[in-house]
Amino acid sequence: MTALVCVTGIDGAGKSTIVDALVERLRGPGHSVAVSSIWDPIVQPYVAGRTFFNDPSEVDPFLAQLDPISRMYFFSHVLHLSLVRAMALNPDVLVLNAYWYKYFATETAHGGDPVALRAITSPFPVPDVTFQLALPLAEAARRKGVYSGYESGFAPAPTQEAFEAFQPPAFAVMDSLASEFGWTVISGEQPEEAMLEQVLGHLHRLEIAPGVPVA
Repeated sequence: MTALVCVTGIDGAGKSTIVDALVERLRGPGHSVAVSSIWDPIVQPYVAGRTFFNDPSEVDPFLAQLDPISRMYFFSHVLHLSLVRAMALNPDVLVLNAYWYKYFATETAHGGDPVALRAITSPFPVPDVTFQLALPLAEAARRKGVYSGYESGFAPAPTQEAFEAFQPPAFAVMDSLASEFGWTVISGEQPEEAMLEQVLGHLHRLEIAPGVPVA
């Protein structure tokens, strides 16, 4: 049976960095590992030339034309497609990057009705374990460096100031989800290797991907 391992957090928390490092470590002992990301159905070869977008950077103007419910349907569509294709590989471990959690939090910050937004996510399975990378807003903003309209409230200029002004409600929703689902919270202010070892140590205790070396 495939173990679902989620690494989530708000924009700038370092999710993709930890996901990439985690996948590399899990594959070392010979486990079959797959990854599910919301961008897979846009950038992977199986959809090349068949979508409106050739690169994730092209999505932002499209998102600006939608309301929160419409965007959540769009995100859920591409995320579910990615999940289904990854599960079809029958991996030992499927690592979920951000998952629906991050987009639900952001759409709530955009003013979406939380009840309606949650209803859209109902088909998604609950991961076996979820790690939240927690980071102070100012540090997340500093790390981002480049800001999209979507993560800055579609401000006229997606600056660091716009990002920091928009994001607090999304941070609050993520913390609420962490409490609701009992996520394992990891400080994103640590070095990458320290965060990775905490994730691997927790997986070891849960007997997920046995044989993975832990420092």
